[in-house]
Amino acid sequence: MSNIIDEKSQIKYNEAILDLYNSANVCYNTTTKIVEAFSIGSKFICANITIEEFAKKFIETYDINESQENKIIKFFNNFEPQEGQDINIEISFDVNFERTKMRMRAIGAVKDSKLYISFKNLNVIQSSDKDALTKVLSKKGIIPHFEQAIQDKREFALLILDIDDFYALEESLGKMYSDVILVETAAFIQKYVGNNGYVARIGLDRFLILYYVNDIYDDIHDACENIRQSVINLNNHNVKQCSINATIGCTSFPSNGDDFDTLYRKAYLALQRGIRKGGACFIIYIPERCGTIDTIDEEKFAQFETNIGAADQMSSYFKIFAGVFEILNRQGSIKKNYNDALSLIGNYYVVDRVSLITFFNDESNNELYTFTDEKAAIKDTIELREPSRKAFIDTFANKDIIKINQVKSNKELPIYPILREERVSSTLVFKLNYSNKAYGFLKFDMFTHNKFWSDSDISSLYLIAQMFTASLYRVRVKEDTEKMLFYDNLTSIYNYSRWRDLVDAKLDEAKDKYDRQNFSIIYFYFEAFMHMNDTLGTAICDNALKYLGKVLIDIDTFKDLKLIYARVSGDKFIIYIPTKDKEIIDELIETISQKHRQSFSYGEQFNLLFGIYINNVAGSFGIRNIDYITNAIDKANIARKKATLVNKVIYFTEELYEQMAFRSELELHMRKALEDGEYLLYLQPKVNSLTNEVVAAEALTRWNYKFQRILTPNYFIPLFENNGFINEFDLNCFRNVCKFQRNCLDKGLHPVPISVNLSMCQKDFTEYRNSINSIRKEYDLPANLFEIEVTESMFIENKNQIIDLLHNLHNDGYSVSMDDFGSGYSNLVSLAKFNFDTIKIDKSFLDNSKGEKEKTILTFVTNLAKDLNINVLCEGVETKELVNFLSSIGCTLIQGYYYDKPIIANEFEEKYLGSDNNNFKKIEGK
Repeated sequence: MSNIIDEKSQIKYNEAILDLYNSANVCYNTTTKIVEAFSIGSKFICANITIEEFAKKFIETYDINESQENKIIKFFNNFEPQEGQDINIEISFDVNFERTKMRMRAIGAVKDSKLYISFKNLNVIQSSDKDALTKVLSKKGIIPHFEQAIQDKREFALLILDIDDFYALEESLGKMYSDVILVETAAFIQKYVGNNGYVARIGLDRFLILYYVNDIYDDIHDACENIRQSVINLNNHNVKQCSINATIGCTSFPSNGDDFDTLYRKAYLALQRGIRKGGACFIIYIPERCGTIDTIDEEKFAQFETNIGAADQMSSYFKIFAGVFEILNRQGSIKKNYNDALSLIGNYYVVDRVSLITFFNDESNNELYTFTDEKAAIKDTIELREPSRKAFIDTFANKDIIKINQVKSNKELPIYPILREERVSSTLVFKLNYSNKAYGFLKFDMFTHNKFWSDSDISSLYLIAQMFTASLYRVRVKEDTEKMLFYDNLTSIYNYSRWRDLVDAKLDEAKDKYDRQNFSIIYFYFEAFMHMNDTLGTAICDNALKYLGKVLIDIDTFKDLKLIYARVSGDKFIIYIPTKDKEIIDELIETISQKHRQSFSYGEQFNLLFGIYINNVAGSFGIRNIDYITNAIDKANIARKKATLVNKVIYFTEELYEQMAFRSELELHMRKALEDGEYLLYLQPKVNSLTNEVVAAEALTRWNYKFQRILTPNYFIPLFENNGFINEFDLNCFRNVCKFQRNCLDKGLHPVPISVNLSMCQKDFTEYRNSINSIRKEYDLPANLFEIEVTESMFIENKNQIIDLLHNLHNDGYSVSMDDFGSGYSNLVSLAKFNFDTIKIDKSFLDNSKGEKEKTILTFVTNLAKDLNINVLCEGVETKELVNFLSSIGCTLIQGYYYDKPIIANEFEEKYLGSDNNNFKKIEGK
């Protein structure tokens, strides 16, 4: 190795070292932590630094213990290199923060007592204190932090978090993608915990968390909820669009123990109780509910304690590669795909920011996608205007990679002013170049500290950069093609803009009035598509849309009519069919529905609803196409909105138009009607058929519309459920019942319990409960004067929330009934699973109860309910024959027209409520 002769040759010498070690950082006159990268095997060049300075920095950086420090000092004191002497040394030493032994090899030279040296750690050891896959701590790594917190008497919560049904998720997605999900889950938990604690992975799908928090119930409760929510917020995961949930067991120091093992075992008991409850919850340890640690099954606990092995680092890289590849190549929004991919990369490689900067020669095409670590106090935008964009290009010149370990030591770079303005401390940038054309840059930034990029980091991130390059090239070409062809990206059929152009052109080309008039518009969509998207997932729903597009393509020549079809938006589609023949239209609709049901495995779960407008306007060449066809589309859309699962095909009529207009009038007036008191309380009696006494009533509402017309609920309830007004309406109904009950008590009457309906569209059950309690207390009424009716469909769709609601309502003193039992959702398991007081047999079931099978089922349900101490009420009863039958099987609670229809509240009071001397009035049936 040549000697250093002058200042210029110093730079050449450093460049030679740089070539020798492939890639490294060059520091002149360094006063920072010059050997920080040593622990991960990075190379480093120091120039123009004294031997004493080097030794001092070396000892400070590695937190070397006293015996080893003396060893290092003695080594350098005895070093005494001669002027111009080449250096080739090796030394072994222990460092505190890595808890391992290291060996250093150095190559360099000395001139004027200045040291020019390049060195490398030859013995990098993966610490067992960290989990290799997720990059958080291992159990071994987190226990000292618990012990230190206990020693310092610092209050904290210990949480064990278990991902629900992870084995099923792993089986369905495969281990590669489930590992990627673990990486993201760990990252999001770590982001929430931040500097207020520590996170460790202690099992396949389990995490142990130390969270510094006051040892009071409310603070611990909030911590559990927020940490669990940080996992739930990962629903629609970047990879495979899957959803996850979690269960937490929690203890706290010092309330639950004064050593780690005791706290950990109690958290385990709390977790097991949460799992027994069905998961998706958190349990804070209480011995009365969770048991004591001497009750632990040691064999099961030992199985629980089985640790995961250290994952192979390269296999982890390949899993991330597969995850990024899957995200970049999935269907849907390319912008979401890029942001999701950056999030996955940022979380795995633990960098403060990842930015994808894309552009063509036209600067208006600049785009920016950014992942930002929430813990880093940084800017989350990058200026791409000149001179910033030019600075990137000038910095790269003929290079594909820029690696800057210490930004402030590289002032000569064109990009330096931008990095310093953003407070970037270290950066790694890849040029996304394909076929001699730059598509942008993939940039990794650190702000909180310097990062010395390892060879393995650079090689793996370079491969990821190539994936982005390929994706950008493909996307750009595809976008250009789509702009020219006007096709919908997902379904491969026309988009709405192209469809309008084609239909307008067809009308323009019409040879006579008949051709112009002879058409119909079919507007259709999937019933409850958003619900299907939530339950089945985006991928399956996307397939439903794709297969529908394929069906339309396959029937393009249906009866040689030359259909024009398109995807309007979301799940909405439209067809122009040049015929008014209803028979042909019906056949086409049936063909589309049938072929779509048969097209893929989930087809039976997707129901298509159709609105049709058959043109009845006398076509005139004086009418503009835009007005002519827009009118037809609007009317087909009106018909579509009226389609249901019962009536899947609706043809537009003027009467339908009038109904829609009236619906709009109701919607405009609904809030004023609330203020003006137009919603009237009606009550229908519930009768004991053995004594003919009125024992309860159901609250119903009639709308005295503008005090001119009484409207029954079928006119307005569906409207209110659709537009969200149902929540205010339900509370208004409850308030009216409270007013009625208070008035009766003030008159010395004996009111009967009145049931009120809880809409299935209610969004926040906790808020509803708080609201009715507040209203009831306002009128100073006991809760036993009320019954809350909940439909069984709500039990099915909101199981966990409804279970909590029923428990709380019972605690408040209300009775609860299941409405519409027998309407099609009935599940006998519900009788045992949910805690309610009464089931109401739906009228639709009674309509079919004349057959022997139906009577047998009704008898069985009644007896089963009685055995479970549940009351049975039959509603919609209209005949003496049915009353006698119900009484004979033990169902004595009757509601229906046989006794009385719903009547206005003051009439109900006069007819059925008794005074002090006559508590219950008799009622005779028809």
